[in-house]
Amino acid sequence: MPLMQTSNKRLLFLMFVFTMAFSVVAGRLFYLQVVKHDFYRTKSVDQRTRLILLAADRGDIFDREGSLLATSIDTYSIYAIPRNVKNKEAVAAKLAKILGTSKYYVLNKVYSEKSFVWIMRKVSKFAGEKVKELNVDGIGALVEKKRIYPKGHIASQILGFVGVDNQGLAGIELGYEDFLKGVEGKLITESDPSGHELVGAKPRQIQSPTDGLNLVLSLDEVIQHVAERELLAAVKEHGAKSGTIIVMDVPSGDILAMASKPDFDPNNYSKYSTKLRQNRAVLDVYEPGSTFKLITVAAALEEGVFDENDVVDCPEYIKIGGKVIRNAHRLKKEEKRATVSHIITESINTGTSNIAMELGEETLYRYIRAFGFGDKTGIGIPGETRGIVRDVKTWSKPDIAVISFGQGIAVTPLQLLSAVATIANDGVRVKPNLVKRIESVDGSYVKIFHREELGKVISERTAAKLKKMMINVVKEGTGRRAAISGFSVGGKTGTAQKIKSGGGGYWYGHYVSSFVGIAPVSNPKLAILVIVDDPTGDSHWGGTVAGPAFARVAEDSLRYLNIAPDDAGL
Repeated sequence: MPLMQTSNKRLLFLMFVFTMAFSVVAGRLFYLQVVKHDFYRTKSVDQRTRLILLAADRGDIFDREGSLLATSIDTYSIYAIPRNVKNKEAVAAKLAKILGTSKYYVLNKVYSEKSFVWIMRKVSKFAGEKVKELNVDGIGALVEKKRIYPKGHIASQILGFVGVDNQGLAGIELGYEDFLKGVEGKLITESDPSGHELVGAKPRQIQSPTDGLNLVLSLDEVIQHVAERELLAAVKEHGAKSGTIIVMDVPSGDILAMASKPDFDPNNYSKYSTKLRQNRAVLDVYEPGSTFKLITVAAALEEGVFDENDVVDCPEYIKIGGKVIRNAHRLKKEEKRATVSHIITESINTGTSNIAMELGEETLYRYIRAFGFGDKTGIGIPGETRGIVRDVKTWSKPDIAVISFGQGIAVTPLQLLSAVATIANDGVRVKPNLVKRIESVDGSYVKIFHREELGKVISERTAAKLKKMMINVVKEGTGRRAAISGFSVGGKTGTAQKIKSGGGGYWYGHYVSSFVGIAPVSNPKLAILVIVDDPTGDSHWGGTVAGPAFARVAEDSLRYLNIAPDDAGL
């Protein structure tokens, strides 16, 4: 073959190879730079940028009269871009002095390999300004919002608290997080592929935070203060472990006060135990004891099984299914057969049990559920419990007898108060309400919560009879110390033995003492529940321990609300 022909073939082959190689490279470049342009551009941005979210200005929380309960103030959060910090030892010493921390803590931050680190969040405005005056490369101060509670302990377990990033962690702050939190702002920082901050690059804000909505609660700060004051006094006077008071506006279902002691300061929530931060009015359950007799008698009256003046056997004890049921106190001879009204007045266990057994398990269970026991009230506080109401199909023979006077069933304080308010409302069950209004600062958005009826549980006639019985409890029976001068008061005492942890019976000598009542009975305005947990001393009876606290809270609240006295009562 001629040499020239061979050379041409080799040249053509090489040209073909180079052409193919070029085509592959060009095709690959086209694919990377055109087809996958957006993908790699996004990836590049992601590699060199870091997104930092800036908390929005949370909405404020007010009481029903406009008193400020929770708000946000400007603070500074101190950050470092470690790569840009020169003379780290000297800088750390200066920052530690301003921020009130150790030099070693700051050194650990400024020697970080990260492109951006927080040194300290939510410091005072004074400290933030001092840091800015240092004018040190790589150290900066960003304005952030800090949640504060101007009233301190007042209503702390209702309000809850927020975390360092202004996120609701408990109470109303958590329950209404979506309304309060607003929209977060965004801050961008840039770094090289190794994660080191680009020289000259500074964090830049690309989206400003949007304010959250304000909440107006049903609470009245004055009545809340009265409730907390009297509850603390009762707990101290009787050497009790804790206590709870709830005050409800009967017609509307608005919660005017909800207090538990001991409590906590939401401004420094981390210093307190979880138990102290919980709202025991809706999270804790307890056996209501004799206050529950109102539910049993309400069912019996409504069903026509008994009337208020019907006589019922009330022996010293009765034995049902191997369980002995006794009265809490020795009865007089003439009380061995007592009217339904007298059974409530003197809180007779055996009489109540006989009423319940005549009524029947299915019917009693139906009314228990109709009054709201076994269901959440929907008050809006996260973690609210349903209580413990076992299905009637699981009841053993003695259960109806003990449940009739508040054993073998567990309720929340709010459930019990709501049930008694139903009696005060002539048998209409009204949903308890804690938030009156949600609104934006400029008034462009407003959501108002109105009274919500949940159904008719008992007739007006039955409710009237129960209210008369409740008046007799205060005038003649176990609740005399709950009386208020000038006002008709109706109520019911409760003295329940405390259940041992994990079940297994009751603790001897340990009680939950309570009083639940309404005033004025002629036109009910307030329903109030007082619970004192594990009182010590000379008395543990509900009327003696909880009754006086009820009277003081009710009287101060009625006079503050300018409610007219009704000396005549019903």
